[in-house]
Amino acid sequence: MEKELQENTSKVTSEELSKILEEKDSEENNINNKKPPIGKTLMEMYGLHTPTSAIIDYISNRKAFNTRLAIAIFLFITSTLPPVIMSNIFYIDSIGVLLMVLMIFVGVVLIIKGNNLIKNDRNILVNLELSEADYDLVNDEYNKWKANQTNRIILAVVLFIIGLFIPMIVDELFWLYYPLSDILSSSSLFLCVGSGVFLILYQTLNLNIFKRLLRANQRKIY
Repeated sequence: MEKELQENTSKVTSEELSKILEEKDSEENNINNKKPPIGKTLMEMYGLHTPTSAIIDYISNRKAFNTRLAIAIFLFITSTLPPVIMSNIFYIDSIGVLLMVLMIFVGVVLIIKGNNLIKNDRNILVNLELSEADYDLVNDEYNKWKANQTNRIILAVVLFIIGLFIPMIVDELFWLYYPLSDILSSSSLFLCVGSGVFLILYQTLNLNIFKRLLRANQRKIY
């Protein structure tokens, strides 16, 4: 039996073996290049873990939404400045109100546009199973954002404190120039508060991206 097997094996020439390998490579390429049917992901077809590209898209879309949301909140807070400035300097209340409405409108548009980016991303958290590479990517980013959290929160608190004291200082320095002191004090207060809120939202929302992915992961990584 062993002798017959050796004889049959020896009959396969190098050219035939090369041809067989080429055919096998061609079959594998056809499988890899095959497009999945509509409604089915590669993970569902081949039992793969969540692709890295999907994780990166999720993170990118969420970051874009969080940035737009933080900017929108900043615009809402500072939208009271145009009426004060236009009223006290140019004495044109209508333009000030128009600018305020425009800032609010831009903020609403930013939120709507950002929400369109993430409306389909929630599906990735369902039965999420990160590969080791994806887990390391998410965990590294989470640690980077967590390391910067203390500094950003401290800076935001400093801005809140400065926002309370700058109007007092401005009033004492420019008490002879009432319109100017009123504008500077109001502007500094709302700009400092708006900047502080922006930093807190930007930090916490983006940190939660990676925390949410790690919590949703159903594959244990050791």
